[in-house]
Amino acid sequence: MELGFSKQIRLISSDLIEGNIGFDCGDQVFNEYLFKKAINDLEAVTYLFLDNMDESRIVGYFSLSCSCIVVESSKSKTQYPAVEISMLALDKRYQKKVYQKEVSSEDCLTYSDILISTAIDTVRVFTDKICGATHITLYSLNDEKALKFYKRNGFEDYAESFFKKSNFFSQKCVPLFLEM
Repeated sequence: MELGFSKQIRLISSDLIEGNIGFDCGDQVFNEYLFKKAINDLEAVTYLFLDNMDESRIVGYFSLSCSCIVVESSKSKTQYPAVEISMLALDKRYQKKVYQKEVSSEDCLTYSDILISTAIDTVRVFTDKICGATHITLYSLNDEKALKFYKRNGFEDYAESFFKKSNFFSQKCVPLFLEM
């Protein structure tokens, strides 16, 4: 089934959130973040992926925050500036849906691919024009499909020498990075 959709990204606002209770990515933590915390989160900025045909429909979202990669050696720690994709979620109606079939191959772009590539592009624009960074980081759910998705989109496992966050949420996740 082809979903009538053209990509539109907007910074979160109360106007866009109100009346959008139909969003459901299948994970209560991500749903609650969007509707209860994202608008007032001082540690991240959230962008909404909207349906051009119906702006009241949130297709997905991603949240970005400042971060760094800390590399430990026997003598020192070195910090590399990074932007973290702290949240990324896609409505269940768009999960596993083809956005566009590549003309010259059998590969298909999914809505998930468009969402992550838009998040990466947003980071690149930010780091080119506003605040430099050399990496993008994220903490993926420890799930084979999720890890395969991120690795297909250029992310790599943290090296042994990389310092990993130790908060409750990140302990259940796998740290990944993308060098820009």
